[in-house]
Order: sequence, then structure tokens, then C-alpha cells
Amino acid sequence: MGLLKNRNFAILLSGQLVSTIGNNLFSIALPWYVYTLTNSKSALALTGVAQTLPAVVGLVAGVWVDRWRKRTTMISSDVVRGALSLILFAGIVLHWPLWTILVMVLALQGAGQFFSPAAGALFPLLVKKEDIPSGSGLLQSSNATAQLLGTVSGGALMGAFGAPVLFLLDAVSFFVSVISLFFIRVKEAIVPRPSETPSSSPAQGEQPQQAANPLVNSKKRMHAFLQDWLDGLKFLVSSHFLILVVSAALVVNFALAPVDIAITAWVKGPMHGVPVDLGIINGGFFIGVILGGISVGAVTKHIAIRKLLLLGLLGIGICVGIFGLFRTVVPETTIALVTGLAIGSVNGSLNAMFIQMVPEAMRGRAFGILGALSTFAMPLGMALFGWLIVQLPLHIVFILIGAVCSLSGLTFLLPVKDAPTPANQTTASTVSE
Repeated sequence: MGLLKNRNFAILLSGQLVSTIGNNLFSIALPWYVYTLTNSKSALALTGVAQTLPAVVGLVAGVWVDRWRKRTTMISSDVVRGALSLILFAGIVLHWPLWTILVMVLALQGAGQFFSPAAGALFPLLVKKEDIPSGSGLLQSSNATAQLLGTVSGGALMGAFGAPVLFLLDAVSFFVSVISLFFIRVKEAIVPRPSETPSSSPAQGEQPQQAANPLVNSKKRMHAFLQDWLDGLKFLVSSHFLILVVSAALVVNFALAPVDIAITAWVKGPMHGVPVDLGIINGGFFIGVILGGISVGAVTKHIAIRKLLLLGLLGIGICVGIFGLFRTVVPETTIALVTGLAIGSVNGSLNAMFIQMVPEAMRGRAFGILGALSTFAMPLGMALFGWLIVQLPLHIVFILIGAVCSLSGLTFLLPVKDAPTPANQTTASTVSE
């Protein structure tokens, strides 16, 4: 835990812990409020679309993130989201119509598309190169801790005070994150585009050219924007190993999307369980993720990334596949714990590997594109496996989900030659403690 002595990283970690708890409270309160207001499953579906659709912005948000200072981008995103959350709270108190609530949710999620790639690009600037795996694991553990606390407290808070209070707490969490970010000190190198360098100025003795047509300037900026985005996309497909990793991650996200629903149905149905049983199983999973994230730094020192991904995804697949073999709390919680342990290790290691492979100047685009693709994969998985949950016995669905995860892991046996190598880093010169 020596990394926690790094002031900047500790501030980032604590600020994001509070902010993620707020996000989880929001995720619990929003569908509950909408269903209470409308008593309509169609309204719930529209709410899901409003939460997912802004991922389209995430595909291109990274271009701006790479041009801007990351800390400033995060602060601006949190300020906007905090203000929107306050407006959303006021709208709910004043009983605004549903469409205005959905518009606010769209705007809130859209602003968030700039935060995640900026955070992913800022983190490696706060730690030494050798601390990236450990730091990535701790961020993964922090996120799981926030989810656990948000899940445990969200229902109780909503029952005691109502959904609007959770929206207000979400707003407060954003402003706490803003305050924490102001205390981070980091040197950020902004690489200018070729068109922005002094070489584009008139040579000595030459007369400055007449101001360009605004329409021409607009076309040039659009072309530069598209070129930047394409450069990021080209980098992601330039490495066979990176393509393999991204593809496997997307397939696993696709397969695991409906697991929460399937587990709930299993506990309520074949297990004949009660809500406390479901809470214990989910708690076991989150504890596993926390432990898995904490262990990333030590694990990556002894196990190569290819082998770790192979074993981790196989472990996830096997655990999910055998979940339907038991009908009591203890074995199901044990399976959930081991699954969480594997997911925490895999996610933390993947994030560290991704940071080390992607050049600093492209991290915003890379994280933005990857995050958006992951978001799109989940509703597709929810649609397919959600349909299978209705058509097939639940234990068969668990086996199918597990098989997809295991097959994703087995792809790392393919003879892909270009193993990950660290990207050119400027991290050592930008650490500020």
C-alpha cells in the first residue's frame, strides 16, 4: 500500500470513491423513480436508452480530451454533472414531466463521456511507471468498494428518504470530486497539432495572408478532428494483440451483461431464497473484486499478461457455468467471490496493460472508444441472453454465458506474436508528489 503515500494518487482515489458511490445511488434511484412515476415498463426502457445513448459521444469525446488538460476536463465534467443533478433534483421535486427528466439524464450521461477517458489518461501521470499495475488494481478495488457501499446503502436511503434525496446526494458527490481534483498537482504536456505549430506562421519578410474564410477554417477543423479520431482508431487496430484483447473484453462484457438479472431470478426461483440471500451473494462478488484489484500489482510481477488473461477468463467462465449447480447460499457466495476475484484481477491488469501500450497523446481517444464499445456491447448481451432467460432453464443460461467467457479466454492460445510493449512514456518526468 506504499502507493497510497503518493499524495496525488490518494486524492484521486478518494475523490473517485465518493463520486462512484454517488453514481451508484443515482443508478438505483432513477429506474425506481421512473417506474413509480409512470408504472410503465416502456418508460423504464426509454430510461435505459437515455442512459446508454450518450455512449455515442464517447466514441469521439477522446479527441477533445487529448487536446485538453485532463484535470481541467475532469473538473469541468463534474461541475456540469453536479449542476445537472441539482436541476434534476429540482425537476423531480417540482414534478416535471418524464420527457424533461430523460433530457436531463441524456445531458448528464453525455457530460460523463468526457470524464472517464480524461481520468484514464490522467492516472498514469500521477504515478511512476512501475506503479501503474498496482495503481490500476487499487482503482478497480475502489470502484468495487463504491459499488458495494452504494448497493448496500442505496435501498435503505431510498426507503427512508425517497428517490429525490439520492439525486441530491449524487450532486454532492460530484462537487466533492471537484474539490478533490483542485488539490491534485500534475504537469501535463499538451502536444500541439502540426497546424497549430509556429511553422505555419508566415516566414520573415513575407506578408501575412488575408484572413481565411470562416467556412474554410470550419472545414479544416472538422478534417483535423476526423483525422485525430481516425489516428486513434488506427492505433487500436495496429496491434494484433491489442485487437485480441479488446475483442475478448467486448465479448465478455456482452456475455456478462444479464448475469445480475439471471442471479436474481435464480435466487428468487430455484433457490427459493430471500432478498438477504441475494445481498450476501452480491456482497461476496464485490469483496472478490476488491481483493482481485488489490492483488494486481503482485500478480502481474509473476504472471505474464497473456497467461493472466487466459486463466482469468477461463476462471470467470467456469464459475458462471457452475453457478446453476447449487441451490444454497454458501456455495453460491463462494462462487461469486471467486468470480469477483478473477474479474478484479483481469480488469486491473487490462487497464494497466492498456495504459502501457497506448502513447500518452492518444490515451483519451483510446479510452473513449473502448468505453463506448463496451457500453454498446452490454445492451446487446442483455437483449440476447435476456431472451434466452425466458426461453431456457436458468442453469442452461449460466452454462451458455460461462462458455462464451471461457471461449474468449481460450483465444489467448492463438499464435499472436506481437506481445504488449510499453508505449513511449513521459510519466517519469510528469510525476508530481
